[in-house]
Amino acid sequence: MFLGFGVSNTYGDRIVEPIRLRGSSARFIFGASIEFTDGAPDPHTITGIPSKLLYLRSVSPSWGNDGQGPYSNITVPDYFPPGSIMIFETQLEGLDPTLDNFCGSGAEDAFQDLDHVDLNILLFRSEGEELDATGNEIGVYDIPDFGKLKYCGLEGWMHPLRHIIQHNDLGHSLCSHLREGTWALDYVSTRLFKQAAAVPKLQKPAEWFKERFDRVKLTVPPYLRPKYFAIVISEAYKAARHLAVEQCSDFVASGHSFTQDLAMVSLQMHGLMKSASLDPLKSAPSLAAGLPHFTSGWARCWGRDVFISLRGLFLTTGDFESAKRHILAFASTLKHGLIPNLLDSVRNPRSVSRMLRCHFA
Repeated sequence: MFLGFGVSNTYGDRIVEPIRLRGSSARFIFGASIEFTDGAPDPHTITGIPSKLLYLRSVSPSWGNDGQGPYSNITVPDYFPPGSIMIFETQLEGLDPTLDNFCGSGAEDAFQDLDHVDLNILLFRSEGEELDATGNEIGVYDIPDFGKLKYCGLEGWMHPLRHIIQHNDLGHSLCSHLREGTWALDYVSTRLFKQAAAVPKLQKPAEWFKERFDRVKLTVPPYLRPKYFAIVISEAYKAARHLAVEQCSDFVASGHSFTQDLAMVSLQMHGLMKSASLDPLKSAPSLAAGLPHFTSGWARCWGRDVFISLRGLFLTTGDFESAKRHILAFASTLKHGLIPNLLDSVRNPRSVSRMLRCHFA
């Protein structure tokens, strides 16, 4: 660890606060400052400003413990003029050596019972969809100095995490937010618990996230939270995506990664909405005409969009049952060979200026 400051108690009223290192011990290695001296410059040699090196006295960090766990406190000495440095050796204390493996394991077992509709909740869900499903209680997560995520699920978190992991960008707004508190960790499991009553298979994934993040909150110092958050989210994302691809047709499951990327759109656009069901009497998943605008209510499921995309989203991916449900839902509103463009949960289907004509053999 290297400390270098441009202010000190010696110069005005600017005070360097003690440095608190969570979960780490520290040992003083070296400290020095520079003192400039008077002297006549040599007219024939460039020697720089006359100066001498002054060694600083050793600093002994204190050890403490509070509600957030143990820490080392490094108090900057009174004499620490601009240009001074102190070097400390630091070492993590009390970090569970099994934590990395614990955070990165068990996701496949926790997610194994999920189907494509469940995975839509885990991986995606735009804000309009999440608000519809949670009674306007939960929306997408808003990261200070970064903005709202595009999705509530894992794909929303992976957008900034891909950049952070690739470039080791610990100065990213998400990393700063994670160091400041545990709100993001709580959000990931809370939104799943909130919906487990309607979708019981989400209970196990919610517990998996909570177990890992509770342990991170209990044992990990704040500056390491970004690392463990990235481990949990990225491992969960890989497990969920692998499960989704496995449930697709052989063409997708054994196909090129680009084919599998395209197949993920079938999960992205097909989900369970309270206000936009294919069945007027019970909740049934429906296709969204487009995100983030056509998410819920009468504007979600459009006949034109459904039948244009049905072959790619359902037939190619092997989800014939979902294709059948959409065909039958729209067919139930057939009138004079025409189906409506707006299904509105089959309660109030309506046509617009352009209609689809269905031909049945």
